[in-house]
Amino acid sequence: MTEDSNVVKIGPQPGPQTQFLQSPAQICIYGGSAGSGKSYALLLSTLRHIDNSKFRAIIFRRTSPQITNPGALWDESTKLFGQLDATPYVSRLKWVFNTGASVEFSHLERKDTVLDYQGAQIDHIYLDELNHFEESQFWYMLSRNRSVSGVPSRIRATTNPSSEGFVRELVDWWIDEDGYPIPERSGVIRWFARFHGELHWGDSPEELKRRLAGDEGEDFIDPVSFTFIPASIYDNPVLLEQDKTYLASLKALNRVDRAQLLEGNWNVRADAGTFFRASDFNIATQNPNPRRRVRSWDIAASKDSGDFTVGTLMSTDGTNYYIEDVVRGQFGAGDVEEIIRQREKDGPYKDIFNFVERVNLQTVNKKNIEALAAAGAFDNLGDGKRAPFFAVSDGEDGIFIERLLRYGNRFQADK
Repeated sequence: MTEDSNVVKIGPQPGPQTQFLQSPAQICIYGGSAGSGKSYALLLSTLRHIDNSKFRAIIFRRTSPQITNPGALWDESTKLFGQLDATPYVSRLKWVFNTGASVEFSHLERKDTVLDYQGAQIDHIYLDELNHFEESQFWYMLSRNRSVSGVPSRIRATTNPSSEGFVRELVDWWIDEDGYPIPERSGVIRWFARFHGELHWGDSPEELKRRLAGDEGEDFIDPVSFTFIPASIYDNPVLLEQDKTYLASLKALNRVDRAQLLEGNWNVRADAGTFFRASDFNIATQNPNPRRRVRSWDIAASKDSGDFTVGTLMSTDGTNYYIEDVVRGQFGAGDVEEIIRQREKDGPYKDIFNFVERVNLQTVNKKNIEALAAAGAFDNLGDGKRAPFFAVSDGEDGIFIERLLRYGNRFQADK
């Protein structure tokens, strides 16, 4: 944006922003990473038809504060529209240009707020942070996207990546198996039709009509053009120059948030095995000399099935943090209470024999110990292998767990 002889020049940055503004698709989703200039691109897109006195556009966020908070959409619109011949109506969150064209800001806070627009005809609809909206809201507002000004009807949306939800399904063709956008598909237009409650995709409207028309005739099918244009902070050199700390802030995020917000990954999620990995940890070669120890329990009390009870003992020496002990299994309420009581009373179990010496074997029975062994609760009490707990050794009577219980019962009877 430059100013020369009282002429204000406003335009997109080269790359994805320009591609977004030029797209002829009825629906175009832009973004995928934080700091990629998504909101600015939306605001810029509204200016294309302000010379048309009948042009009406509405920019939606899910809640009102997301529009009016300091530095949010309304403030950003003031920076941009304030340079033009336009009048702000703050109480109505609306800009009216000297031609009569208008851009309004609104929310869809409740799921049924869309009904406020029943009967409306809106030339251009903008949805900032599409993942915040309900799927039903998106499809309802699509039905309101009808032009009364002669300009082509358009829906423009921005979003950050999410591995779940309707937005992930919409952009699936543009995303590779590893969760990252496929560069050569950026901006490629496809068509979809919602037919008999299902979403059908095609490479052309004619293909969809031929495939879906059947006895009802091709005129019954009305395909909608759609595309996705990914962008990242590296496509926004203006931001990188203005705020040299923002990129560092994104790099400092945890793995999941960093993969989504900096790298633009659509598959990553904070599930078991993806948030923490064994490679993230070093194995301590000696016992820590802790300043503080804390044990935490996530109690499920779901015997033999359902959620797992997990207990973790952690400590710190002021510099490093140590995981000293973990127990995990599907237990009944009484079993959980007994294990917790023993841990609190005498500290971590030294080995598997110490475990059966200490717990009440009338409460914690063979089935419980089998579940603990299978779940890996005893991995830190031996060599980390689970199969030996269920093995039968030559000349021995029963599997190791049965022999272990006999030992525990004898030990407790002799006390």
